[in-house]
Amino acid sequence: DSVLRDIALSPKCTFFKELTCDYLNGKPLGVITSEITNKARTTIVRFVCRNNMLAIETGTWKKPVTTREECVCIACNELEDELHVITNCPLYDTLRCHYIPELNLPPVQALKAIAEIVRLGVPKKLYALSYFIDRATQLHKQLFL
Repeated sequence: DSVLRDIALSPKCTFFKELTCDYLNGKPLGVITSEITNKARTTIVRFVCRNNMLAIETGTWKKPVTTREECVCIACNELEDELHVITNCPLYDTLRCHYIPELNLPPVQALKAIAEIVRLGVPKKLYALSYFIDRATQLHKQLFL
């Protein structure tokens, strides 16, 4: 029971609940219906769906699978997942301030804000998020791959 409760209260679970609430009620996600380029849409959807080059994702591709504790950011030695990139990795501070300053929030609130951006589909906000993800991915590849 306590494990299930911990999972249900985890930031990632909160994010997916926020993200899917409209979809489960029959409304398509704004990121899908918004008038943005396919590149921007693909960038956001891949990031949100864990199709990226972060340690938390690439660790699952290895045999044996890398444990969660081993999936750390080379820059700051914290768990490298989507939440880490969006909210607190110092490597992306400049990009974060430039593209998504409104997401300078505590982690759970930032995830809710991202879910809202993806759900509502406001093009200006989607483009800003897409540009941040794209530039952060480029920087990550330059430094670590």
